[in-house]
Amino acid sequence: MTEHLENQLREYDRLIAEKGAVPEKAEGHMEGFHMAMGHARWMIQTLLTRGHLFPATQIHTWVGFIRGILWTRNLITFEEARGSFHE
Repeated sequence: MTEHLENQLREYDRLIAEKGAVPEKAEGHMEGFHMAMGHARWMIQTLLTRGHLFPATQIHTWVGFIRGILWTRNLITFEEARGSFHE
């Protein structure tokens, strides 16, 4: 994972934390603002602490999911959600 992506993930975590979501792995069907945001925070923190153990395809899938949640909650723009993994 690049330093740029790590910095983006930290920024995403900050944005979600400002909304009051607590990192929590969701099990089963996800409903509600805090459930989705909490799961996104859990994913971010997992990537930041253990992302070096994941294949690149899994990292990209997780980051895409996180960006999708942030975009649907109007915390990032569509262009930001389409962000590059190569910057």
